[in-house]
Amino acid sequence: MLCLTRKVGERILLFTTDGVITIALGSAHPKKAKLAIDAPKQVVVVRADLLDEKAVQEQADLALARAVDVDLATLAKLLDRSGLDMSPCRLCGKPVICIPDGIPMCVTCAKQEAEGQ
Repeated sequence: MLCLTRKVGERILLFTTDGVITIALGSAHPKKAKLAIDAPKQVVVVRADLLDEKAVQEQADLALARAVDVDLATLAKLLDRSGLDMSPCRLCGKPVICIPDGIPMCVTCAKQEAEGQ
């Protein structure tokens, strides 16, 4: 966890695949602080005390799924431009990046094969 000290009016910026999230300290008192959060509409912002543990995990899972989708889309675009290919590993089936007409093999399987296992 990152802990920061901010003065009233100072901001923290979070750069995400959904855009920039801005958190500003609006006011501070001895026992509480007022935060102002500006986030893209697809970012869910909820006070943790309003959700149970299961709901928090569900939101985290949804956010991760969105991030993975974006990364896979970016990877697909890069692969199209690079001339490389994405194929399943010939031993375990995990997706791997290889040269066209190359033998697709993940690092784990390649090490096992090199060790003769």
